[in-house]
Amino acid sequence: MNSEELTRPTVPIGYLLEIIQISEERGVKRGALLDGTEISGLLEQPEAKISLLEFGAVCQRALSLTKDASLGYEFGLRSNATIHGFYGLGFISQRNLREAVDFGIRFSQLRIPGWELHSDIDGDDSYVEARERFPFGPIRQFHVDMLLTSLANSYSQAIPIKEYGELWFDTAEPEHYAKYKDRLPRARFNMPANQIRMPSRFLDIPLTTANEITARLVARECERELALTGHDEDLLERIRAAITQDKGRYPDLDTVARRLFMSTRTLKRQIQQHGSSFQTILNDIRAADSVKLLKDPTLTIEDVAARMGYTSPPNFIRAFKKWMGKSPKQYRLEDIDKH
Repeated sequence: MNSEELTRPTVPIGYLLEIIQISEERGVKRGALLDGTEISGLLEQPEAKISLLEFGAVCQRALSLTKDASLGYEFGLRSNATIHGFYGLGFISQRNLREAVDFGIRFSQLRIPGWELHSDIDGDDSYVEARERFPFGPIRQFHVDMLLTSLANSYSQAIPIKEYGELWFDTAEPEHYAKYKDRLPRARFNMPANQIRMPSRFLDIPLTTANEITARLVARECERELALTGHDEDLLERIRAAITQDKGRYPDLDTVARRLFMSTRTLKRQIQQHGSSFQTILNDIRAADSVKLLKDPTLTIEDVAARMGYTSPPNFIRAFKKWMGKSPKQYRLEDIDKH
C-alpha cells in the first residue's frame, strides 16, 4: 500500500460513527475525538468516506482518551450487516456461507482497507486469513481485534460461530481479552497468522437470507464501486486467487465465474482478451502446487499425487511432465542438487 492509498477516502463514515458512539458511552465527547480534524462536516452524509489515515488517527485518540484497549472487540461485536451497507447486504444475500466468504474476499477492499483476505482449506477446517498491507504501528492490536471480531460477528448470522469457530491472533493474549472471552469464539494467541477458522462442513449450509436477485444487484454495485475507487485489481490475479484447492480438487470455470460474480461466458471472453485460457491458468496453478509439495522431503511421489487429487500416480507423473518438461523425480533430484 502506497501513500496515495492511505490518503484516499475508503473508510465508510458509518465506521467512524460507531467508534464515536462507543467512545461517548465511555465518557469521551465527540468534540475531543474530532478536534483538529476536518471530519465533522461529513458525519451527516451517509455516503461519505474518510481516509485510512484519518480513521486511524481518530481510533488512536479514542484508545487514548477512553483508556480502553478493548475498543476493537466492542466495534466488532456491534458490526452487523447494516453497518457495512451494500457490502453487508451482499454477504447475507449469497446462497451459502462459501459464496458469502467468496463475496466478502472479492470486495473486501471496499470495507476493509489496509488488509488482504485469503481463504483456504486446512484438513477438515476452512479459514480466512487477514494479511496487513502496511504496518499499523501502535494501533495494530486494535485493528486486528476489530477485524477478526467483525468477521466472526458476520459469520454468526449464518452458523453458530461462537460454538464451532476459532480465532487465531498472531499477537500475545492482551489483558482486555478476559473481559470479552465469553462473547467471542474460542481464541488462540501467538499463532503464525491472523485467521478465523470453522469446520468446512458449514460452508455449504444454505443462508436463510439468501436472495439471488439481490446478490446480483449488489455485486454489480460493488464492481462499480471498485472501479471508481481504483481497487479493481488485474483480472488474471483475481482468477488465480479464486482457484483454491480443496482436498485435491480444483474449481472448474463455472465455479470460478460464480466466485467472481460473472457469467461463465463473460469470464471466458475476458480471459481470452488477456491472451490466455482457463485451462492454462489452472495448469500453472496445479504445477506450482505440485512443485511446492515436491519440496517436502517427507512426501513420496505417491503422496504428492494423492494430495493433487490423482488416484493413479502414473497419471500425475504424465501431467507433471507436460507442465514442467521433466518427471517429478527428476525435478526433485535437480532441486536437491541446487541446495
